[in-house]
Amino acid sequence: MRKVLLFVPALAALVLPFTVRDAHACAPVQRPVVVDDSPRDVVAQLREEAARLDAEASRDDRAAVALEREAEGFLSEARALRVDAQRVSEVARRELLQLAADLTSRATIEQRRARELRTAATDLRSEARVLRDRANRLVQVGFQGGGGGGWRGRPLPRPVPRGAAGDA
Repeated sequence: MRKVLLFVPALAALVLPFTVRDAHACAPVQRPVVVDDSPRDVVAQLREEAARLDAEASRDDRAAVALEREAEGFLSEARALRVDAQRVSEVARRELLQLAADLTSRATIEQRRARELRTAATDLRSEARVLRDRANRLVQVGFQGGGGGGWRGRPLPRPVPRGAAGDA
């Protein structure tokens, strides 16, 4: 029995370090993110993103136009069915009026979706405008004066290390 009791801790001592080491080996390696973009690269990226957002807004606008056309078609068909319903029997009239009501509700849904797409397109365009403004400010601030890139070309102050400014 004594040999078994000595064997269990020895076995655990052999197995546990390997499992802990293996777990650390399988974990993703955390590398620091290094941002080494020049101001020109950042400006180009901002302008590219703004162009992408404008293109997406244009797609949303085109989709909204298509939805509005489809909604108009539904409403036109519903009007035609209501006119036809006046000339048929009572049973057929109920069916035609029900179809007209369904088409009208589909048209309402399509119009609502078109409004949502137009709103999204407007939001995308305003976001693109903000990015272009940011890029323009970077160009104005970062490239004037050729130096530190601070406001009006002044060099930016160096950050004070923590604890050095009397933080206790």
